[in-house]
Amino acid sequence: MTREEAKLELQAATLRPQDVSEEVRGMMEKDEDLKRWFQEQVTFDEEVAALMEQAVVIPVGLRDRLVKGSERRGGKNGIWLRSGVVAALAACVALGWALFWPDASHLEAWEAESLVAIAKVNYGLSRLDTRAESLEVVKAILEKGGSVSPLRVPDSLSQLATYGCKRVRIGGRPATIVCFKLPAGGEAHLVVLESAGLGPGVPEGRAKFEKRKNWSLASWSDGGQTYLLATTAGEEELRRLMGEA
Repeated sequence: MTREEAKLELQAATLRPQDVSEEVRGMMEKDEDLKRWFQEQVTFDEEVAALMEQAVVIPVGLRDRLVKGSERRGGKNGIWLRSGVVAALAACVALGWALFWPDASHLEAWEAESLVAIAKVNYGLSRLDTRAESLEVVKAILEKGGSVSPLRVPDSLSQLATYGCKRVRIGGRPATIVCFKLPAGGEAHLVVLESAGLGPGVPEGRAKFEKRKNWSLASWSDGGQTYLLATTAGEEELRRLMGEA
């Protein structure tokens, strides 16, 4: 296993370190930089998860009152008030995560893991590996590097411009996220991975549609590959992308 492949596995296990394979654990024991990189990823994801779990409702107008109070008073008291502003804003961020982070409950294991990986990319917690403006260019890059590349996607989706792609691991296996630009604004994210050994529950050809909080999902399998398409643009837009609107 290469170092980059080890990073892909580690990135998928930041909140579940027990899932890291023995081979990658051995690599970290010999590579302090890799070990340090993983710990930074774990710390960051744990902090985000903690914010989501501790989210509280902020009273209407609290931020403005705190800011105005801070402006009126200086010195030591002003410092404490500004600290209160920071705390209130942090709580607002936490509330935002609670509202917008996807609910992955009651999904197949691979779907849940895929949706979390998508959310990280969508909210800027995980950077794209490669920037590219079309699916053709994305596929060429993936195929050249031996990465999982989508063989067939709906026509409406394939015609969209792209942002690029992210290589991840889903259920311990290589997968790729391709990010598309929607004409009216927003994004749609496609996860693709090999179907072999994935288990039952993925319809062949015709997509299965689901809704999780503000996320609309479609999953299907075709030609030995399994796909999950997710967007926050709504189910109507998702069905249009799938050619079913």
